[in-house]
Amino acid sequence: VDGEAKKIAAVLDVVPRDARVLVDGNGCWDVKEACSLIGLFSDGRIWWEELCKTYEMNSDVAYKTGAPILLDQCMQNLTSYVRACSDGFSKGVNIKLSHLGGLTVAKVARDICVAHGISLKIDDSWSSDVNTAAALHLSLGVPEELLVGICNLRGQFKEGARFDGIDELPGYRLRPSNLPGLGLTNWKDKNQPVLFDLQKPGGNGKGIL
Repeated sequence: VDGEAKKIAAVLDVVPRDARVLVDGNGCWDVKEACSLIGLFSDGRIWWEELCKTYEMNSDVAYKTGAPILLDQCMQNLTSYVRACSDGFSKGVNIKLSHLGGLTVAKVARDICVAHGISLKIDDSWSSDVNTAAALHLSLGVPEELLVGICNLRGQFKEGARFDGIDELPGYRLRPSNLPGLGLTNWKDKNQPVLFDLQKPGGNGKGIL
């Protein structure tokens, strides 16, 4: 964890004092490693996201350290959100729309968490304008003080936005349309395929949609 600690310290040196810093482990550490890393920092800006692979391991880290833990990939169904609200150890949870099967179940998970005062981050796997709009609209039902943020899910699309209806504002902020549904209009350049990048560390590949 020493290399990761240096990266975290470097980020903390340059971000504002009122920033929130999400350290996302993507479930790659065991409980001992996660607790060791957390023990190196006392900076209140840090939230620790999915340091370990399973719900139980992240729970163990939370109880051992008292650190603010945000759950992500281990939240695979509605039952896991009900459980997190009942257990009460997590500072926040992530809602990934596709992991839950779409907006209907995601909205139920959102409303349960909001009712229990649990902060929410809303995103999904890298995708498209439609999914970005869906996540953005879902986030509108979260009180501002509980919203950690959402993600612009179109980041790997080489051609950028393919629909109108989502405004990208300064400061990496997004604004939805007030039109019906998801508010997307005007498919751009209908005769061209959407290009997206499937490249990952250690491999490569591109595709079209």
